[in-house]
Amino acid sequence: MGRMAATAALAIATLSAWHSTAARAAPRGCQLSAGPTRTVVEAIDGATLRLDDGSAVRLANLSVPRGARDQATGGDPAQAALEAVALKADARLWFDTARTDRYGMLRAHVMIADRWLQAVLLETGVARVDARLGERACVAPLLTAEAKAREAGSGIWRESAFRVRSALPARDLGLYRGTFQIVRGEVVRVETARDIVRLILGQDRHAAFTVSMRANDRELSTPLGGDLRALMGRSIEARGIIGSRPTGGPDMDVSLAGDVRLAP
Repeated sequence: MGRMAATAALAIATLSAWHSTAARAAPRGCQLSAGPTRTVVEAIDGATLRLDDGSAVRLANLSVPRGARDQATGGDPAQAALEAVALKADARLWFDTARTDRYGMLRAHVMIADRWLQAVLLETGVARVDARLGERACVAPLLTAEAKAREAGSGIWRESAFRVRSALPARDLGLYRGTFQIVRGEVVRVETARDIVRLILGQDRHAAFTVSMRANDRELSTPLGGDLRALMGRSIEARGIIGSRPTGGPDMDVSLAGDVRLAP
């Protein structure tokens, strides 16, 4: 059995035990608003479900790799897990502040029986934690779920394509512009320009990798201790889309989409 096949099988086995139980419980560790209970009629992909009222719901706070393939079946392991356990199951939706994306698709946390679908997929290594404005209430407990797969080297965490990147040398991160990455490094400088704070992870402030955020963003600054200047000399782990600054150095703006925490 291939590595991705084994991962999908583990997810299926884990979820199947809860398949027939009514969805009632709420995700633990975060405050969400209760939504409706619907029957799942289709797994559109590894992170999207079609419900019996015709609507589609995207699993919030998940980044599922595009193009991931099970070596045995050629299918998407995350989608295979969802198809095996979610079809015809009752799913309870729970909403963060943002209930839809810019296209109007629902974004929700999904409970099947007393199990949190996002956490199960993360623990089995078929997805990574993602975050965005209006969708940060559950980041901390989901990172805990993700850490289990990372420590065990399960699923995508065995693959070099999904490894945590180093902030040094910064030029190497330029190869990943426009892609979702997790980057770790030490904060060398903290600079503020107008209402933007930049955490600089290198000696050359113009070429170094930086993490940018709004100065008054408490959702991002609170998990970092509140005082961003106190981060100098400390290691952080940022996740989001790598872009670039006018000076040419790679930058990750986590204000609208992304997250940054003290490195584990």
